Amino acid sequence: MGKLHVAVDLDGTITAAPKKFAKLLADLHDGGEKVTVLTGGNPDTDVDAKKELLEECGCDGAYDDLVIVDQGQVAENKAEWCKENDVDVFVDNNLANAGTVLASGHVPLVLVALTDDTKDVRARQAVELLRARLVETGA
Repeated sequence: MGKLHVAVDLDGTITAAPKKFAKLLADLHDGGEKVTVLTGGNPDTDVDAKKELLEECGCDGAYDDLVIVDQGQVAENKAEWCKENDVDVFVDNNLANAGTVLASGHVPLVLVALTDDTKDVRARQAVELLRARLVETGA
């Protein structure tokens, strides 16, 4: 089996549980999987700030690429990037982003990272959204 390509959001995902994600990303990366941090922002001006944030989260050296997609259409941009780069696993805390990537039909596994303060509400919303996307896609 080839390498898995895992794309993980930064803001609100890695930053919500930095120690856990630092370990997860390091384990994946050290195990030979390809790890991309895929986040929204300004690709021209946010690179240094995002790298610094990853370092603060303990993720320095635990990923292969940092990709910043334009914040304007972040969900669609993430879905398109995942399609073009053969992503196998996508992790994001934003239900719209996760739902759009799932609906694209190109990523086999989409995970929604829940934060403690929104876990119950987001869990219900995620189930409803995923059910709707599965009906739309016929899965």
